[in-house]
Amino acid sequence: MWVEIVVPPSSSDVKAKLQLKGTFSDGYKIEAEKEVHIRGSSIVTFVQTDKPIYKPGQTVKFRVLPLDSQLKPLDTSTVGDVWIEDPSGIRVAQWKQLKFDEGMVQLELPLSSEPTLGTWNIKTTINQVSSTQKFEVEKYVLPKFEVKVKPPPYIMADADVIPLEVCAWYTYGKKVDGTFKIKVTYKRYPWERKRAAIPSVKHSGLISGCETINIHTLDLLMQTHEFGYRPIEIFTKVKENGTGIHANASTTVEITHSALTLSFLGLEGNNDYFKPGLPYFGELSVTKPDGEPATSEKVEICAFYRKEAENYLGTTPANKKCHLFTSNKKGRIHFSVAPLKPSGIIQIKLQATATNYDEVGYHDLYWRKKIVKPTASLDLKAWYSPSDSYLQIQPLSQEMECEKRQGVKIRYTAEKGDSIKFYHQVLSRGRIVQQGSHQRAFYSKEEDPVRYDLERPTASLRRRYSSTPTPTTSTNDTKKEPEVGEFLLSFDPRATMAPLARLLVFYVREDGEIVADSRMFRITRCLLNKVNLHFRHEQQYPSTEATMLLSASPASVCGIGLVDKSVRFLRQEGQFKKENIFKIMEKYDVGKEAQPRQVTDDYCYQKKSDEVLRRRRFPIRRWRRSAFNIDLDDEIWDDADYDPEPLPPISDRYFNPLYRYFSHHVDTSMAFEEAGMVVMSNFELENRPCISNFPVAVPYSADYMPRRSGGRKKYNYRGRVFNAFPAQPAPLPQIEIKKEEEPPKVEKKVQEVEEIRSYFPETWLWEMHKIGANGQTVLKKQLPHTITQWVGGAVCVHPKTGLGLWEDSSVTAFQPFFVSFNLPYSVVRGEVLPLTVSVFNYLSECLPIKLSLEPSEEYNILSESRWHRMCVCGSESKSHRFSLEPTALGRINITVYGFSLEDDDESVCGNEVTARLSARDAVSKQLLVEAEGFPKEDVFNYFVCPKNTNGTYSTEVDLLLPEDVVEGSGRAFVSVTGDLMGPALNGLGSLVKLPVGCGEQNMVLFVPNIFVMDYLTSTNRITEKIKSDCLSNMKIGYQRELNYRHKDGSYSAFGSSDSEGSLWLTAFVVKSFGQARRFIDVDEKDLALSTSWLLEKQFENGCFEPTGRVLHKEMKGGLSEGEHSLAPLTAYVLISLLESTTQRPEQPAIRNGLKCLEADENPNAYALALYAYSSALANEKRLANRYLQQLESRAIARGGYMYWDGDSKSVSVETAGYYILSRTLLEGRNSVGSILPVIRWIAQQRNSQGGFVSTQDTVVALQALAHYSSLLSTTPIDIGLVIESDELVKGFKVDSENKLVTQSAQIPVLPAVVDLQAVGDGCALVQFSLRYNVQRVSGGEFFDMNINVARLGSSTCNTPKIDICMRYKVPDQMTNMVVVSIKMPSGYVPDEWKLYELRSNTEVQLKRHELDGNQVNLYFNELTNEQKCFTVFIKSETEVEEIKPASIKLYDYYQPELEITKEYIVPTNCTQAILPTPEPDVEASSTVSSFQTANTASEALTIVPTDPGLEISEVKPVSTEPPPEYDMTTLNEGVEKSQAIEQSLPTETTFSTEVPTDGKDLSISGTAETLADIDSTEESTTT
Repeated sequence: MWVEIVVPPSSSDVKAKLQLKGTFSDGYKIEAEKEVHIRGSSIVTFVQTDKPIYKPGQTVKFRVLPLDSQLKPLDTSTVGDVWIEDPSGIRVAQWKQLKFDEGMVQLELPLSSEPTLGTWNIKTTINQVSSTQKFEVEKYVLPKFEVKVKPPPYIMADADVIPLEVCAWYTYGKKVDGTFKIKVTYKRYPWERKRAAIPSVKHSGLISGCETINIHTLDLLMQTHEFGYRPIEIFTKVKENGTGIHANASTTVEITHSALTLSFLGLEGNNDYFKPGLPYFGELSVTKPDGEPATSEKVEICAFYRKEAENYLGTTPANKKCHLFTSNKKGRIHFSVAPLKPSGIIQIKLQATATNYDEVGYHDLYWRKKIVKPTASLDLKAWYSPSDSYLQIQPLSQEMECEKRQGVKIRYTAEKGDSIKFYHQVLSRGRIVQQGSHQRAFYSKEEDPVRYDLERPTASLRRRYSSTPTPTTSTNDTKKEPEVGEFLLSFDPRATMAPLARLLVFYVREDGEIVADSRMFRITRCLLNKVNLHFRHEQQYPSTEATMLLSASPASVCGIGLVDKSVRFLRQEGQFKKENIFKIMEKYDVGKEAQPRQVTDDYCYQKKSDEVLRRRRFPIRRWRRSAFNIDLDDEIWDDADYDPEPLPPISDRYFNPLYRYFSHHVDTSMAFEEAGMVVMSNFELENRPCISNFPVAVPYSADYMPRRSGGRKKYNYRGRVFNAFPAQPAPLPQIEIKKEEEPPKVEKKVQEVEEIRSYFPETWLWEMHKIGANGQTVLKKQLPHTITQWVGGAVCVHPKTGLGLWEDSSVTAFQPFFVSFNLPYSVVRGEVLPLTVSVFNYLSECLPIKLSLEPSEEYNILSESRWHRMCVCGSESKSHRFSLEPTALGRINITVYGFSLEDDDESVCGNEVTARLSARDAVSKQLLVEAEGFPKEDVFNYFVCPKNTNGTYSTEVDLLLPEDVVEGSGRAFVSVTGDLMGPALNGLGSLVKLPVGCGEQNMVLFVPNIFVMDYLTSTNRITEKIKSDCLSNMKIGYQRELNYRHKDGSYSAFGSSDSEGSLWLTAFVVKSFGQARRFIDVDEKDLALSTSWLLEKQFENGCFEPTGRVLHKEMKGGLSEGEHSLAPLTAYVLISLLESTTQRPEQPAIRNGLKCLEADENPNAYALALYAYSSALANEKRLANRYLQQLESRAIARGGYMYWDGDSKSVSVETAGYYILSRTLLEGRNSVGSILPVIRWIAQQRNSQGGFVSTQDTVVALQALAHYSSLLSTTPIDIGLVIESDELVKGFKVDSENKLVTQSAQIPVLPAVVDLQAVGDGCALVQFSLRYNVQRVSGGEFFDMNINVARLGSSTCNTPKIDICMRYKVPDQMTNMVVVSIKMPSGYVPDEWKLYELRSNTEVQLKRHELDGNQVNLYFNELTNEQKCFTVFIKSETEVEEIKPASIKLYDYYQPELEITKEYIVPTNCTQAILPTPEPDVEASSTVSSFQTANTASEALTIVPTDPGLEISEVKPVSTEPPPEYDMTTLNEGVEKSQAIEQSLPTETTFSTEVPTDGKDLSISGTAETLADIDSTEESTTT
C-alpha cells in the first residue's frame, strides 16, 4: 500500500515528527514516530541578465523565472518582490507584487553615468523564498580582439621545454597582426619576502594570429626543488599594428609530478562496500594530468584482504591478489573481485599502480620527489547479514540517457526454491518518482564457473596482535558458499530525474530480516521542454536581415538574448547555463549526508551499554541518562553522599580502559540511508556487530594532580582535564559526544553593402516571444553594423514541460572587405586633420580597391586627390592618409567609401591574382569642430505680460559682438515659452553649465524632476513621455547620489574620500529623497538612518552642529570676522526634515530648532529667507511673517523688479526663491500679485539651459517657480509675438495648448538689433542667447594661475605634462569649492592613471576628477592665498597638425563670476627627457631571462630607474643574505643552453636581476639597454 502525504509549506528548514498509526484487517496495530527534516521550500528562482558586466550609463536587462523543484513554473497567481541593491546594500529600484502569469517577467534598470562601481545584486522574494543574482558594474572598453595564451595541457616536472602558444583573433574569427610580449615566472606567495629570488623569462616578437614560443625549463630553474612545486604564471600582451590597440591575457598552470591520474569510479553511488557471496564490480579511470583518457596504459590492481575481529591495529594484510590490466580507448579499466565466502574478512583494500613509471627524486633533496609513481587506493567495507543474505545492484559505467529505458542488473544470494517479492523505488530531487514490486522464484542453473580478475584469497591472514574476537565475526571458512541469482530491472530515466536518481531495491525474509541495496545513477542533463534557436545562415553581412527559427513546446513563453562576443571576453562566469541549473538541482538530492542521519555510532553505544556497565570496577548506581550521551558538566550520581572506597596502592592506580565502540561492517540500514529514505518498521534494520577499540591505561602519577570541583574532582593529566567521581578507586574519563550540526539551509542565479555602418550595440536582442501551436516561431531581425559574432540563446517555460534552454546560438556578422578610421573627440577650426583610413581584406585573393573621401562644404580636402587606389591582398590590411581642414563649426560628417574595381587592368594589383567580385563598404562618423579662442555667452530674458502695459509690449534687444570676436563664431537664438517651467522641461538633463561631479551638484540632475512632476500633475498636463523622462532622471540621479554616501547614512561632497559626512549635504539629500519617494522607490530604512544621523547632531539649544564641510559659504551665516552663526544651517536642516515629512512640525526637534533661529540677532537677507520658509513649513505663520517683513525692508525695488543683493548672483537667486516659497505657502493665490516683481527679476536670471547659476539656486528657484506656476494654471493665455531683425521676421503664437512648448528660431545676421513686439492676454518668457568666441580673455581679479607645458620622452616625445600653480588673491580668506577645467588640445587625451596618482597626493588635496568630452574637471574643496601646484599628464591619441591653443579655466563653483582663464599650447620639441625610453618596435623576436634576486658578483652594474620621475639619492645595499644554493651542474647546463639561444637570436639577449629598493623597483642590468616589463605583469613582478 502506497500513501501520499502533503507536506505543509515552510519558509525555512525545520525539524518535524512523522507519526504513523494504523490498524490492519487482522487486528495488527502499528504506532511509530520518526524525526524528519523539511526543506524550507522547493522553489528555485533563476535570474538571467543579458550581460554579466555593465558600463556606467547602460541598461541592466534581466528576467526572473521562479520554478518548482521539477523546473516547472509556479501557479499563475504567484506574486513576488524584486529589487536591486548597489554594492553598499542600498535599494536603488524595486518591483512590488509582481505577477508571473507567463512563468517569467522581463525587467530593466537604467544605470546612471556614475553608478557605484562593484558587485550589484538582483534580489527576489517569492513565496517567502529569497534568491540573489550578481552582476558587475565597471568602467571598461569593449575589447576589439581576444588574446589567449595557451600553455601545454600539462607541464611535467622533468620537462626540458615548455611550448607556449600566443593567439590573437578578432571577434569575427580573423587573425590579428601585430607584436607580442610574454613573461613567464613563478607565483609569489604572500608570506614570502619581497627580496626572494623568483626566476623569470621574457620573450617578444611579431605575431599573425598565433605564435609558438619554447621556454627552456633550465632558464626557469624548474628542475630544482625550490621551484619545482610552484605554480607558473604566464603574462602576455599583444599590440595591433597600425592602431596600437593592445590586449592582455594571463594564465596560471601547475607543475605536474605524476604522469597519470588513477581514480576509482562510482564511489558516490554506494560502490565502496563488498557483500560476501557476491562479486564486486569496479571501474578505474586512467587519465593524463589534463584529464584526457590514457589508452594502453599498464596498471596493476591488487586486493589486500583484512581479517580482524575488533580493530586494525597490528594487522598486516599479508594475503593479496593482483592482476595486470591495460586501459581501453576511453582510459577505463573494468575489473571484478571474486565473491568471498562469509568469513571474518572485514575489509578489502584495492591498490592500483601504473607499472611503467618510476619515482625520480630531486638531486639536491632526495626525499622530495620530482616524479611520483601513479597510484590510487580504495577501501571496501564489509556488508553484514545475520542470515548471509545479500542483494546487489550492479553499477553502470556511464550516464543513463534521458527517456531511454535501460535494464539494471540485480544480483542476490538465495537458496534453491526460494520465492522472493522484490520491492523497488526510484528517488530523485527528494521525491519518490517510481515504485513497484514483483515476485521471483529462484532456481539454480548449472553454468560454467565465472572467472574473476581478482580471485579470492587462499592463504590465511596473519596477525601481529590478536584480541578476543566476538562470536558474530568469528572466522568460519567452512560455510557453504551461497548461490547467486540475478534479473534485470527496467529503469526509465526521465528528464525530471536529471542529473541523478537513486534506486532502492529490498525484500523481507520470513524471519523478519530486511535485505536491501541502493545505488545512485547519473542521468544526462536534459530538459523536458526541448528548445532550439538556430540561424538560417551562420554568417551574414552586417545590417542585413537575419532569420532565426525558435522551437519549443507549443504555447511556451521564450526569452531570447544575443550579445556581442566581445562581452564574453570580459566575463565568462555568471551565464545562464544548463550546467549551472543542474548543479542547483543536485542540492535537492537526498542521500546519506542529508539530515537526519540514521546510521550513526549511537547504535554501537546502545548495543554495548549493558556490557560496558558490567565491566566497570565500581558499583553502578542509578544513571540519569545513557552512558553514550553524558554531558561533561552534568552531575550523574543520584546520591550526593555516596561513601567511596579507599584508594588502592599507588602502583595499582590506573584508569579503567576508555573504549570507543564502532563496527567494521554496514548493514541494511545503510542501503536506506544511501537512498535518502527514513524507515519506520517493526523489523530490525540494524544488526551489524560492534566492537571496541584498544584500551588505553593511564597511570596515576605526579603529572596527574587532582583538583576539587564541587562534589567531584577534576584531574589534569599532561594538560588534559577529566571529570572524575569522588571516592572511586580510579576516576572514569567521561565520553563527549558532539551534537550533530543542523542541516545546511538551501539557498533559495558576398553582396554589396551600401548602408553606412553606425549602429554598434553590445546587446543586440533581448526579447520575449510566445511559441505557436506548431511548436515553432520564425523571427526576422536586422543585424547591427558591428563586424563580430553575436552569441546567446533562448530560455523557455511551459506549464507542463517546464523549463527549456538553448545556449549555443550564434551568427557572425562579417564582410570580407571593409574600411575603418578613427577620429579625435574634437578639433579646432583651422587645424589640419590627417585621416588614416584602413582597408581590411579577408578574401583569399587580392582586391583592387578604390577609396573615396566624400566632399563636403564643411571641410577642405588638402590631399592631392580625394581618391586613392590600392591593392589589398588576401588576409592583409593597408592604410592611406587623407588630409582635411574643417571649416564649419559644430558636428560635421566625414564619410569614406571603399569599393572593389571589377575591371582592374593590372594597374593596381599588377600580376597578383585578384578576386572578380563587387564589394563595397562605407563608414561615416561625426567630428566636433570648435571655434578658435574662448567661448562666451550672453543671455537676455524678458518676462512679457502685455496686459500689464495696456495690452501691448515692445522693446529692442541689442545683440552686439565685441571687437576681438573670432570671425564666424557668433550665433544667436531666440526662444519663446508660455510657462515659467517650460525651459526647465526642455533642459532637465543640463540645467546648469557647470559640471556636476560632487554629491551636491549631482542633485541638480535629480531634484528639478520632482518639481516638474508635481507641477504637471497638479495642472493635469503630465504626458507619458515627460513622466517617463522624469522618472528615468530621478532613478539615475538616485543611483548617482548613493556614490557619496557614508556607512553611517550621512553624505558628503566626495563620499568615502571625505573623513566624515556633511550635515549640510545630508540634509539636502534627506529633503530630496523624501520628496522623491512619491514617484520612485527609495530605500526607507536608509532614509531613516540618514534622518537619525541628522537628529543626533542637534544641540540642547536646538541648533545643529555643523558637521563636515559646508561648501556653500553663505550657509554659514555671518556674525563677525572669523565667527559663524549656526542658525542658517539649522534653518536649512529644519526645511529638510519638514519637506521630507520625516519630522512633523510638533515634534521636539522642530520646536527646538525654531528657538535656535530666534536667537540669531543680526541675520543677513539670505538667513532671513531661510528662517521665513522654515517657520512657514512649521506652521509658525506669525514668526514667518515677521521674518518676511524684515526681508522686504532690505529688498531693492527698481523698474518693476524686486530682489536682494548678495555676495554672488547665485545667493541672490536663492534668496528670491525662498521668499517666493514662503509667500505662496502662507498666502496661496493671494500672493500672486505681491510676488510678481520678484518673479520678473528671477525670470531674468535664467541661463540658456533653463537653469540658473549653480545647484542650490537652481533647485530653490525652480521649486519656487513651480509653486507660482501652479497658482496660475487656470489663468488663460493667448499671446502673439513678432521677432524682427535683418533678414528675419518671425511670428510666435502662445496659447493654452502650447504654453509648455519652447518655440525657437535663429537670428541669421550678427550683430543685430532685434525688435520684439507682443499683444494679448497672459505672460510669456522670451529669451535671447548670444554665443561667440573671443581671441583673448582678461586676467582674473581674484585668482592667480601660472601654466607651463613641456614634452617628455626621448624618441616619440608624445607625453606632454602641464604644470599648474594657482592661488586665491584675497589674504586670509578661502573660496568655496573650486574647479579647474582643462580643455585638451586636439588629438590629446588626459592620462587618467596619472590623475588617480594625483588624487593620492595628500599635498595637492585633489578630491575628484571627471572626464567630460575633451575636457577634464578637477575638484578642490577650497583655495587659499597659499599657492597650490600640481602636474597633469596628457598623451597623444590621434594625430592632428597645426594644433591651436587650448585653455584652462579656474573658477569658484558657487560664485562662477570669480574665475580666470588662460590658454596653453603643446610645444613641438622635447624640452625634458626624464621618462624611461619607450619600448622599441619589435622587428625580430627576443628573449630575456632574469632572476629577480640580488647579484652578488663584483661586476660593474648600471642602475636604471623603472618608475617615471624616480630620483635616486642613495643606492642602498641590495642584500646581505647569501644567494640560494643551486646545483652547479644544472646551472651550467642552463647557462650553456641559454648562450646557445642567445647566439641564435637576431637581437640582443639580456640576463638581468631585478630587486626592489625602498618601495621602488630598480632594474639592475649588465647592459645599457633593458627591455621594459609587460604592463600587466608589473603588479606581480616589477613596477
